[in-house]
Amino acid sequence: MEIRQNGQIDPAEWDDFLERSGGASPYQLWAWKDVYQATYGLQTHQIAAYSNGQISGVLPLVDVHSPFSGRYLTTPPGGIAFQNEEIGAMLVKYGTQLADKLGAGYLAIRDGEKKVGSSKLNTVEGHFAFVMDLDECASEEFGCLSRKTRQKVSRSMREGITYKVGNHLIEEF
Repeated sequence: MEIRQNGQIDPAEWDDFLERSGGASPYQLWAWKDVYQATYGLQTHQIAAYSNGQISGVLPLVDVHSPFSGRYLTTPPGGIAFQNEEIGAMLVKYGTQLADKLGAGYLAIRDGEKKVGSSKLNTVEGHFAFVMDLDECASEEFGCLSRKTRQKVSRSMREGITYKVGNHLIEEF
């Protein structure tokens, strides 16, 4: 197994791997590194694991300097994508070592599915999303939401708001 970074990676191979892996976030695609750099002036680190000459895992990282939380490396939403736990653990180890080398305080993996399991990783649930069936406005779950959130959900339901998930929507986007 081999790790490559930035200019050693073919962007088309990176995106092809994400498309094949299923469940990847559009923010993990190669083009987003240019958005982070051009729009926000943030340095990025694209890290890929290779097995038998093919990409077997990717770890896109953004180097953030914050006056409140200091310097840290973070993934975009969607976190990390890999073929098996061994590859995932190797990418996390590499990312942690890179954070140390750059003097970053920590590595944040924004992965709501918690695909990488490690007792050495701390998770922060500062931002989250949840999905529940709201077909019945009087449902028990609906009553647990704050008044403001219930109003937003009710309005969305009245207006027929829907959502779609998947890489097949990238071209349409």
